Amino acid sequence: MTGSAAGGLIAGYLIRRACCRLPEDIGDECYREWAAELAAILDDPETRLPLVRAARVLGFGVGIWTSARALGRAHGSRWSRLPRGVLFLAGAIVVWVAAVEVSSAYPLDGPWGYVYVAAGGVSEALGVLAVVRAVRWFARLFRQARRS
Repeated sequence: MTGSAAGGLIAGYLIRRACCRLPEDIGDECYREWAAELAAILDDPETRLPLVRAARVLGFGVGIWTSARALGRAHGSRWSRLPRGVLFLAGAIVVWVAAVEVSSAYPLDGPWGYVYVAAGGVSEALGVLAVVRAVRWFARLFRQARRS
């Protein structure tokens, strides 16, 4: 598999996931349009290097994936998903548990000490992000409740 083919597969996956965020009536139409654009980028005769094609097609797929959420909101979609704060909290817990398990097998002195400090820092950062996301989520719910 060439680099541009692999990039096309990944970008196609991102576009399919983006269309799941949209209402059904416009999701199918957008998928057809974006998939056609994806094929045009992959078949561009002016781009000779497969790596450049792969980068362009991946950039297109990531752009569609990130902007589909705003497009879905504009069309009234209430796409439910796991709040990102929950994912950050789960990541913090996983990193912390992994560091504790590794620390029982390897001594804290030497180069492993730096790994434990880094794991603690990552875990703390993810925990802070989770708290910030939770506060923003609750504030948004409070504002919506006040409007109703």
